[in-house]
Amino acid sequence: MADKTARKEGGIWETVKTIFWALLIAGIFRTLFFQPFWIPSGSMKDTLLIGDFLFVNKMAYGYSAVSCPFSACPISGRILGSDPERGDVVVFRHPSKDVDFIKRLIGLPGDRIQMKEGILWINGVEAPQQPAPQFVEKKEPQGPQGLVPTCSNDPVAPGGDCLVDRYTETLPNGRSHDVLNLTDGWIVDNTPNSRCPKDSISSWATTATIPRIRVSRPQPAVWALSPPRTSSGARI
Repeated sequence: MADKTARKEGGIWETVKTIFWALLIAGIFRTLFFQPFWIPSGSMKDTLLIGDFLFVNKMAYGYSAVSCPFSACPISGRILGSDPERGDVVVFRHPSKDVDFIKRLIGLPGDRIQMKEGILWINGVEAPQQPAPQFVEKKEPQGPQGLVPTCSNDPVAPGGDCLVDRYTETLPNGRSHDVLNLTDGWIVDNTPNSRCPKDSISSWATTATIPRIRVSRPQPAVWALSPPRTSSGARI
């Protein structure tokens, strides 16, 4: 009886040790190498869609305090760092809301960024847009939050084709990406001519400047969580 009890206690202890080491290894992997994210909103369509699942490369731009869960890394500034480039898709900790955002980087330190009639201007130079085929998705709830897309051709019946005008925008360094235009005359179609402060960058779809110590880079591969989407490495 004593042997049976000892074996049972030994089995429980082995299970506890296995769970402990698994959590430790996962924590180290998440902190130093790759962190998983899923996309909850459509602000990065059509590059990233609601429900996309991706891994962020924590090594791409170095490490800072926010590289660890709960910003617990004992790091001042950034170590092993490299600067992101214009057009990169980056994950960053919002400087005031203290939540993670994923956006495309358009402004570098010292740049002047402005929107005029829905067109991006960088340092007084227009980022040209060329018409592209319309973006098409179904008018149905998307992702865990059940968000229903807004369409340029609204009203659209549930399950119908939701159309949005799409353009290919080219940045000053020659990198191109698609942008969507739901409507003209929106509040952010015209903005002040703002300068990116030193040691900060600016991104699409947020008016905040981002301290460079807060950025990480998604991996090129993006997986969808639900059919009929398929894996794609071309959309980032």
